[in-house]
Amino acid sequence: MRIRNILGAALAGLALTTTSAEAQRLWGGQVQGGIPVPMSDFDNAVGSAFGWGFGARYAPPTGNFAIRFDIENSRFNIDNPDILDNAAWDADDGYARIWDFQLNGEFGMRNDAKFRLYGLAGIGYGNVYAAVTNGTLASGCYWDPWWGYICGTTSGDAVIAKRNQWEFSWNAGGGISMNAGRGARVFLEAVYTNIAGSSVSVGNETKDSKALTYMPIYLGVRF
Repeated sequence: MRIRNILGAALAGLALTTTSAEAQRLWGGQVQGGIPVPMSDFDNAVGSAFGWGFGARYAPPTGNFAIRFDIENSRFNIDNPDILDNAAWDADDGYARIWDFQLNGEFGMRNDAKFRLYGLAGIGYGNVYAAVTNGTLASGCYWDPWWGYICGTTSGDAVIAKRNQWEFSWNAGGGISMNAGRGARVFLEAVYTNIAGSSVSVGNETKDSKALTYMPIYLGVRF
């Protein structure tokens, strides 16, 4: 009876271990960073700065597909003189930032292939924030426990105009990945992204905003 119980416990432990190992093979994560390249009319207003992201990924090892949830942050510099020299403000700089929450599907070569080509597409919901800024000087004093009161003047950027919107998005692209050992893979991908436009209130007026299109080019690691 004792031997039967021991064998039963051993088999149960082996089943749990196998299930856990299988879950580790099915689920994983990724981190990436690179350049978000502005496109279409968006290209006339901004220049690339940097982008980064992370997410979770479900990918059966012998399957040709994967399902991903990605969170991406893309940042741009406003470098159009027509925007910065607007008569309504005195500006010398600006930036735009996009948070995009995406649900994507991949399809390509087997997930456990040493070298893998794949395509991907998905939908998302993103926040677009743009600000026009002007350099300013600020003076003040603060208390330091060791030195006492310290006063001085520092420089900074004051936001004089901004736009903040949530919009639906879609994307499509492709990539390549390669086995890097110890269960990790490196990948390079480019994904065309479109964030829809809508009506925007500017003072007492309502204007149409165009869709924003850009292509993040990322180098990343899956684990």
